[in-house]
Amino acid sequence: MNIIQHRLILPDREVLVLACEHVCPESVAEIRQILSTEQPNEVCVELDTQRLNWLEDRAAWEKLDLIQVMRRKQLPLLSSHLALRIFHKRLARFTSLEPGDEMWVAVQAARELGANVVLADREILTTGVRAWRKTPFWSRPKLLLALTFGTLQRKRKDKHLHKRNENITERVVDRLERQLPAIKHVLVDERDYYIAHSIHTIAASSKRIVAIVGPANFEGVLACLQNDFGGAAETIEARLAEVSYLPVRSRFANVLPWLVSLALIGLFVAGFMLGDPETMANTAQIWFACHFVLAGLFTIAAYGHFWTVLAVAVTSPFVSLNPLLGAGMVGAMVQVFKTPPSIREIETVGDDIRKLSGWWKNRLARVVLVLLLANIGSTLGTVLSMWLISKYYVSF
Repeated sequence: MNIIQHRLILPDREVLVLACEHVCPESVAEIRQILSTEQPNEVCVELDTQRLNWLEDRAAWEKLDLIQVMRRKQLPLLSSHLALRIFHKRLARFTSLEPGDEMWVAVQAARELGANVVLADREILTTGVRAWRKTPFWSRPKLLLALTFGTLQRKRKDKHLHKRNENITERVVDRLERQLPAIKHVLVDERDYYIAHSIHTIAASSKRIVAIVGPANFEGVLACLQNDFGGAAETIEARLAEVSYLPVRSRFANVLPWLVSLALIGLFVAGFMLGDPETMANTAQIWFACHFVLAGLFTIAAYGHFWTVLAVAVTSPFVSLNPLLGAGMVGAMVQVFKTPPSIREIETVGDDIRKLSGWWKNRLARVVLVLLLANIGSTLGTVLSMWLISKYYVSF
């Protein structure tokens, strides 16, 4: 058997918790066999509504309209989904199936048996936003690098390889805890409690339950089920609320962009008040030159289309004054219109970016590069121009 099983016997009911290796072909077959033997009333799976919808309609990737995604402000949702897929691919790089296949098989088998399917995991958007906002500002570049280079793991096709790497999940989680403890806490520890709470809630009204979780959450879910739900209901609900809310951005993070904008506008106003047209002209030239050159160069580095580079370079001096809009957003929209990703590129982006070169070859990934690098170039333009302008005023 490739699936670890643990049966919890509770008064008048029992819960069978299965640790299913992500995308292990043998585990997929065993899921059907176990569910057929157990005949559960409820099947809890490590999925949320959005991920189940994606699994049910995989063709939705082919219909993806990035312009609509950006207009509806759903980029955080899409980013969270892609980030979780990358994390699962790191755990399952030794097999040929896709992350989520084992949960999808469980859902299908449960429906065939007439069992109720319970989506036990926290909403993916909540997980993604919490992971980002709980990560200290100075650790966020490390997080982006981990997600980027985490896709460079090559698949090794060996049907017996997972048996010789039984500790692969433990090693990946331990490394994550050492390098990005806040991310490990959100992706693993918090979800352990949330999933266990979902199972515990169902267990109060159903006599026979099978819960299927990934190996990274198995021990934590068991520990929560055995130790965390014997106290007062108020304490349990308070803990659930703590891991379920969307943390708001700090006041400093909300106010800082506006302070920067006001400071920059104040510099220009000061130039007018001084009544020296030459001083004001020089200040404006510094501001425009720094943004035009740096934002444009970084967009070229992303292999942006000619019109994308031009749009970023021209608009960067203006959009940098608006904290709600960035040069990267302008560049990404132009890039999508000028070189729209093909259906195949959307379908294979997860595999293409496993190689560093794939970020430039895949047009969907290149849109993300334009978004990131154009913003970096524009930000550096702001920093450099402010430094040069301050030097100019001091000398003046």
